[in-house]
Amino acid sequence: MAVRVRFAPSPTGPLHLGSAATAVANYLFARRTGGALILRIDDTDAARAERRFEGVIEQDAEWLGLRFDEGPRIGGAHGPYRQSERGEGHASAARGLRARGHAYPCFCDEERLESARRAAADAGRAWRYDGGCDALSAVEADRRLAAGEPASLRFRASRAAIVIDDAARGAVRVPAGSVGDFVLLRSGGGATYNFATAVDDAAMQITHVIRGEDHMSNTARQLMILEALEQRPPRYGHCALLLDADGNKLTKSRGAESIAELRKGGYPAEAIVNYAALLVCPPPAGEEVASLDALTAGFSLARLSSGAARFDRARLDWVSQEHLKRLDPADLAARVGRLLELRGIAGYPAQIAALAQGLRGAHTLVEAADEAERVIRRPATPPPPESVGALALFAELRRARPERFLEPAEAAALLAELRERGMEQGLPPRELLPALRRGLTGADHGIALQYVIAAIERKDALARCGMMDPA
Repeated sequence: MAVRVRFAPSPTGPLHLGSAATAVANYLFARRTGGALILRIDDTDAARAERRFEGVIEQDAEWLGLRFDEGPRIGGAHGPYRQSERGEGHASAARGLRARGHAYPCFCDEERLESARRAAADAGRAWRYDGGCDALSAVEADRRLAAGEPASLRFRASRAAIVIDDAARGAVRVPAGSVGDFVLLRSGGGATYNFATAVDDAAMQITHVIRGEDHMSNTARQLMILEALEQRPPRYGHCALLLDADGNKLTKSRGAESIAELRKGGYPAEAIVNYAALLVCPPPAGEEVASLDALTAGFSLARLSSGAARFDRARLDWVSQEHLKRLDPADLAARVGRLLELRGIAGYPAQIAALAQGLRGAHTLVEAADEAERVIRRPATPPPPESVGALALFAELRRARPERFLEPAEAAALLAELRERGMEQGLPPRELLPALRRGLTGADHGIALQYVIAAIERKDALARCGMMDPA
């Protein structure tokens, strides 16, 4: 049977790194096996779901390079791809479960249930439904339903232990009696998450479900439902949750950065995908930085992470820097150029191209653009007095230089000559080079000077020094 996996976000906010890690894992597995990746919108929480977030999530995923084979916008043979539009299938499955004795109407109102929950909490025990409505006869239940009395539909949970065959963790045992009778349909007729998910996974022929370990209890319930529906369950693989610095699950409600925010911060898509892959499927030592193709080739369900995975900004920065180092200079120059255009800085392709190799040492594209802007734009203030001597020496060397931008190797040779001439005149590099940088860029630190020199023409350099061109 061909592999079919799904990424099923709830449209309650933009895509964040924790959810993106799940999407990346499903994408890599689908591509590794030649299977299909389905986008399904799990909008059973009608009170919180917003249609506008569907497009945001899909756009963010596509920016990351994650292409779906089926989904709400793409279509496909197993639609609809919004759970809210699959109500007929949910209702049909619910009727079948009740007819076969796996479910029963529950007339308990929320006040009674909440009182029972509080009593359980006060007693220090986990709450499970006491099965009160299970004692009603089918005739009595039908009579009350016919009279219009509100009722949910509850599943008769197995009292035996449930064993989850996890692709990475092996057999995970859920103890007998740990799951009480749970709701399948709310009193208003809408399907709950676990019921809709189980029914839709079966109807959409999902073969594998890859998600966070916080879904383990959901998996137990979904296995019960699928067994009662006489459907073959998918293979499950649970990876470690992504935690924040305080050890809490990284979620939208806890302030997790969205993919859009990371993009705005200058992290390239390749780096975010790579970092997400490190979290869900740690690679062998020495293979942490990899392309999407390499990540796909190395992905394995057996290597899904099982330990705690914490968001580490420093590691993300390192991965991002490594990807920038690997970018073709022309590609990096184009990306930096687009960022500068958004800042109103346009028309400097030659300077950016000259800077490109040096910009690859930045952690993010925003850092690279900041450095490029410092070089391209003239300093707001004239250079310090101590810089003048060094810059005069630099101008002397530049006088013989052609009116064009230098290649980095030419600029490096010019810089070497400058060091030598400075030593001859009693100006050591530790004094010459900082003065030179301050004069040319107005900053004390930045990329290697050879790239700065390559990106500034002679006349521009002299103008920044407040000198006339002696040529």
